[in-house]
Amino acid sequence: MLAAAGFDLMTGGSSGVMEAASRGAHERGAHVIGVTLRRFEAGANRWVKEEIATDTFHERFNWLIGRPDGYIAMGGGMGTLTEICEVWQEQALGLMPRRPLVLVGPEWRAIFAILKRRLIAKPSHFEAITIVDGIEEACAFVLQSFPALQPARKRTRGLRSGMIESGKVRSEK
Repeated sequence: MLAAAGFDLMTGGSSGVMEAASRGAHERGAHVIGVTLRRFEAGANRWVKEEIATDTFHERFNWLIGRPDGYIAMGGGMGTLTEICEVWQEQALGLMPRRPLVLVGPEWRAIFAILKRRLIAKPSHFEAITIVDGIEEACAFVLQSFPALQPARKRTRGLRSGMIESGKVRSEK
């Protein structure tokens, strides 16, 4: 859906949701980037057209978090949760520009309901997060966040999701 609107895709490059997102984006003409870890032998899925192989989780997170224009997170593991929390903290504290941070699925509602009750945080800190029920709603939210995006125009930066990321990686490191 985002590829059809002109976004490219960046994910962790692995299997599961990342592979499904990579395939969908590739089939709609997006440039698909996978940011992988060298220590895992599997490498990138077959739909990834540009692999960025990193040596550490920190280096990988820098690619996946620092370059995108937005983020969409499906259910995932500890890596997805870590990425969400890092983006959330950076945005809530004003350390990075506000970008769409969309979490898809009821599990995120349950997790963040607990965090709202138990975490020492300002209510405004939770404004950085949008939780939706489905991927169509997530894509619609991201697209409305970029009103100047013309259907055939490519973005110059990325969109993240775990996550599904869309957008080109900036050329500088």
